[in-house]
This record gives sequence, structure tokens and C-alpha cells, in this order.
Amino acid sequence: IAVHDPVRMHGKFAFVTLALPKQPIQPTATYVLFEANVTSPLRHTPEVEAEVISCLARVEVEELENGMTLALGTQVATLVEKYGDSAINVLSSVISSGKVVPDVASHVLRWLGRINHPQSIQRRLWILMYSLRSPFSEIRDGAALGLASLGNPLAIPSLRAAIHHERFRALRRSMEAILRQLEAKQGAASV
Repeated sequence: IAVHDPVRMHGKFAFVTLALPKQPIQPTATYVLFEANVTSPLRHTPEVEAEVISCLARVEVEELENGMTLALGTQVATLVEKYGDSAINVLSSVISSGKVVPDVASHVLRWLGRINHPQSIQRRLWILMYSLRSPFSEIRDGAALGLASLGNPLAIPSLRAAIHHERFRALRRSMEAILRQLEAKQGAASV
């Protein structure tokens, strides 16, 4: 991997463009790097993990299919309010490990974009951008919708990459609409 451009800073975020070997379609990609404090890494306790898993285990997929997600959203918001980034770390781990069905993960990601918790914005943005690379279309869809709700233009490079790789036309179109929304917001902010 070779760095093409110098690291560009934007608030607490750093952007770097890398050349990726064996990527014939898109030889470079821009990644968002987050501020990290290596002396105090984000951790979680077994208590946080147990509470997150218990919350997700209670979700009935049939309720989600009928649009009844408020209870899940309230539980996710409560976990983030109570445990902050630790809850988000556990959610990320559980979602990426496949310990939760994709439909439930999708709705969790949507709610992570909707909740009002400024202290966790960086971590929620990260999990949503990371989830755009999931092998499950339901999770990619939930991540994109979460990013739309979050409305943070820092997700633009990740969305562009996801659009480039998305194989489902309907999901790609949805992502393109979200990208236009974020680009418009970015343009309005720069005026």
C-alpha cells in the first residue's frame, strides 16, 4: 500500500488516499481515519456485552417486518446513553460476527443514525461506514439509511466506494440518493 496524498485533517478526522494493490477497477481509495488515543483504547465489560446481546435477542423479526421498530430504537438509544462507545463497540462486534440476523442488524444501524447522542457521533459514524462493506445487503442498506439519518458529509468517500461495489441495483440507487443528499448538505455548509 502506498500513500498518494498527504493526510488531510478535518476536525478530529484524518483523510488519506492509498494505492491498493490488486484492485484493477479502482486503484486508489480514500479512507477516513479517526482520532485515536492508544494509551486508552475503547473497551467494554462483560456487563455491556451481556446487556447488548440481551437487547438484540429480544427483537422479533416479524415486528421489524411490520415496521414496529420503536422499542428497538429506544433500547439502542438507552444502551448508547448508558455505555457510550462501549455499547457501539459491542454492537459492531456482534453485527460483524454474524451473531445477530441481518434484518435486526439493519434496524440497529438505522437507529444508530437517528439517535441524538453527540458524544458518540464519531463511533456511530464509523460503524455505519464500516457496515457498508458487509456481505449482507440488508446490513449495507441499514448502514446507508443510518448514514442518511446521521447526515454527516464525512461519510461521502465511504458511500462512493460502497456504490462502486454494490451489485444490487435498487440498493445502489438508494445509496446514490443518500450520496446526493450528503453532497448537497456539504455544499450548503461550504456556502
